[in-house]
Amino acid sequence: MVAHDSVATARIAGILRGARFEVVTTDTRTPVRDVMLDGRAFDLIVMDVELPSAQGFAVLEMLRKWDVQTPVLLVTSGHDAAETVHGLDLGADDVAARTCSADELKARVGALLRRIDAPPAHELVVGDLRFDPASRQAVRGEHAVVLTGREARLLEYLMRNEGRVVTRTMVLDHVWGLGFDGESNLVEVYMSYLRRKIDDGGKPRLLHTVRSIGYVLSAEE
Repeated sequence: MVAHDSVATARIAGILRGARFEVVTTDTRTPVRDVMLDGRAFDLIVMDVELPSAQGFAVLEMLRKWDVQTPVLLVTSGHDAAETVHGLDLGADDVAARTCSADELKARVGALLRRIDAPPAHELVVGDLRFDPASRQAVRGEHAVVLTGREARLLEYLMRNEGRVVTRTMVLDHVWGLGFDGESNLVEVYMSYLRRKIDDGGKPRLLHTVRSIGYVLSAEE
């Protein structure tokens, strides 16, 4: 489903139809909410942040509150890193600029759809930290760890690379998307958020900073 009614939407829908995707568009007369509640199942939602009838951020937030887990590709101006970060934090699975190339758009859509078809992932375990990739739930010892969508993706990436040092660039590419050009301290900020959630309370440290190189998640000091 493509949500917006504009020249940009016509271009996006045309690209996806040309790639043989089945596309349904919605406009100001048919809000995203109504389409989603109409009993139709969608593999992916491509949604512009500047929806005519309601801001895309608000619609995205409502969808996630309703526990709609359909992947969302958020379309933005591409000039504002804050838009990208805000959309990801609200639950968008990826972000693309309205002016992105046809090849980039198809690649991003394809990557999101491949996640749906991926086989169920097994629980990841590092020390007494457990993470279920399917439910995005984390537990440290006997206590649940409440994570945002972005923090969950970051934790999963670190756990899949247990004991391996990952650089800031690697984290940006795998967690935020290849070529993402966000705020300079974005990785550091999110690592700090994650560290407070999984390592606070006197627990043995799992998330380590390797000076001038990157980060490593390991139960070994």
